[in-house]
Amino acid sequence: MVSIGILLCVGMAGIFAGQVAPYDPVAIDSSLQLAAPSREHLFGTDAFGRDIFSRIIFGAKTALTIGVLASLFGCSIGAVLGMTSAYAGGVFDLLVQRVIDMLLCFPTIMMALVVVAILGKNQVHGLDLNLVYAIAIL
Repeated sequence: MVSIGILLCVGMAGIFAGQVAPYDPVAIDSSLQLAAPSREHLFGTDAFGRDIFSRIIFGAKTALTIGVLASLFGCSIGAVLGMTSAYAGGVFDLLVQRVIDMLLCFPTIMMALVVVAILGKNQVHGLDLNLVYAIAIL
């Protein structure tokens, strides 16, 4: 129950990041460089004077979107491929199994980097879809 509560809080903060974050995550204030945590800046500021707490809240929005989309794509593709492989059987089934075995041989991070490097950048509304595809494939 505690985990669900934390996930709900992070999810709601990510969804309503514009209303929850106390500061603009990209606003630079050179007078606040590397400020310690305080009441004004809960997690302090970075080397450019940006509020770290606001940046984390806005980052949660992106991370949750990528995670949900990659899970949906990955599960959908995996379910269709698995059902097709099971139904067809024979050589197709063995071929699919061997390709999946080859994909599982590589470390996840390295494989994602290779996929993103091959596909390049494809940003839609500030979200890199090729990163979503790379995670979904894995």
